[in-house]
Amino acid sequence: MSRHIVLEFGSRLHAEHILDDSEDVFMLTLADLWAYSTGIWDGKGARQLVADRRQQIENWATSDPPPDVILNSAGHFETITLPTKHEGSTLVGIGVSPGQAKGRARKVHNPTKPEALCDGGILVARCTDPSWTPLFLTAQGIVVETGGYLSHGAIVAREFGLPAVVNASGCFDAIPDSCDLYIDGDQGRITML
Repeated sequence: MSRHIVLEFGSRLHAEHILDDSEDVFMLTLADLWAYSTGIWDGKGARQLVADRRQQIENWATSDPPPDVILNSAGHFETITLPTKHEGSTLVGIGVSPGQAKGRARKVHNPTKPEALCDGGILVARCTDPSWTPLFLTAQGIVVETGGYLSHGAIVAREFGLPAVVNASGCFDAIPDSCDLYIDGDQGRITML
C-alpha cells in the first residue's frame, strides 16, 4: 500500500517536471515527501538530491566494508581486521551450502550491474542482501567475504542448491577476476586454479 502512495508522489513530481522519472521518487526520503506535500518544500533541487543519493549508493557499493568492531574485556571498542586465511592457493572460509563447483571468478561490486555473471561463473562478493538474489540464478557457486550460516548468501545458496563458502576474510581482494576457481561448500575451501 505505501509503495502505491510513493509511486503516486513520483507520478505527480514527474508530471510537474520536478523529477526526470517517476521512479526517482525512491531516492527521496519520507521527510522529503512530507515537506513537499505540506508545502514546506517546493521540490526545487530534487534532481540534484536524487543524483547525489544515487552517487552515494554507488560509492557504498564499491567501497571496502568497515573493519569489525568489538568490545574488549576492559569495555573499550577496538577495530580488528581479520587476515586472509590462505593454504597455498586455497582460501579458507565456512562451507554453508554443500557441493562443489568449478568456474570463472566473477567479482561483482554492485548487484545492479550483473553483467559479469551473464555467462555464469562463481559469484564473488564482499557481502550480499536480498537485492543480490537474481544474480544467484546464473551463478554456478557463491563466495562471500562476510557472513555465516544464517547470512543472506548462505540461505539463498541452499535454497537454490548452489555450493557456497562464506566468511572467507579478504577473498574479494585475493581472488583475481576471471581466474578459474574450484569451491567446496562441504569443506569451506576456495581454490584458485
